[in-house]
Amino acid sequence: MGFNPLRKLIGDPNERALRELQPLVAEVNALEADAAALSDEGLRARTAALRGRLGGGEEHDAVLAEALAAC
Repeated sequence: MGFNPLRKLIGDPNERALRELQPLVAEVNALEADAAALSDEGLRARTAALRGRLGGGEEHDAVLAEALAAC
């Protein structure tokens, strides 16, 4: 990859996307230990609770970190 003055001026789109996702990654990592401690039944209950929250009108972004941590 050669010198690209335009990329230097506007930035790398991949780096920009990674910077935007970093807060979500940090939130998932913070929830990881709690989710890892759950039994299979606990994970099923967490999944049902998340589905209930979504069914109740909560936004996908509001439960995304918890859902990813459970995965």
